[in-house]
Parts: sequence; structure tokens; C-alpha cells
Amino acid sequence: MRIVLAALLMLVVLPARAEWVKTGENASGVYYFDPATVFKEGDLRRVWQMRDLKVREKDGELSRFGQYEYDCKGELRRIRFLSTHDGPMTTGKTIVGQTAAGSWSPVPSDTNAAVVLRFVCSH
Repeated sequence: MRIVLAALLMLVVLPARAEWVKTGENASGVYYFDPATVFKEGDLRRVWQMRDLKVREKDGELSRFGQYEYDCKGELRRIRFLSTHDGPMTTGKTIVGQTAAGSWSPVPSDTNAAVVLRFVCSH
């Protein structure tokens, strides 16, 4: 049931065609975000992000998709929604889909999350 609700949530809140912007790459994957999905509320920003994995995980996961919330003033981040998929670029079967606000974490300056933080907080 949670997976069905998560899938419906994605259909409602995402644009018909995401314009993914690459923010970086490392040995485990390629990171993207969709600047068209930035939502502003005071010092908070919400945005959809994706990670395309280079090697399939043990559970079959090959990509991750989520909505993250950034606190511009505190330079913090937390996850609001996460799904994992067995295909690249969030295609294929949804393995896990959940909606829950995670705890706030600092955003280290040398990460892909820092690239997104700088973008969403400056626009």
C-alpha cells in the first residue's frame, strides 16, 4: 500500500518531463536534480533529486529518487520522500517507496548536496 501511495505522490507532484541537471559523479553513481521542482517557503527549499548507480545493489536497486528539503540558513538537509528502482534513471520496478520526513543533517561543503543547496538557496 505504501508503494502505491508513493507512486501516486510522484505522479501528482512531478512535472510530466523532468529536466535533470547533473551535479556530480563518483565511483558509485551520478547525481542529478530538477531545478524546475524547487519549492520555496521562507528559508526552506524542497527539490527532487536522483542518483543513478553504476553497480546494482544486492536488493536489485539501480537508481534512487527523492524529494529533499534544505534549510538555507542552517545549511541543513533532510529527506521527505525516497524511492529506489531496479532500472536506471528511476525506471523499472519500484523496490522501496516511502514518505517520511527524516532528521536534519549538515551539508558538507564538498558534496553533491552542497551543489544543490547553493543552487536552491540562491534562486
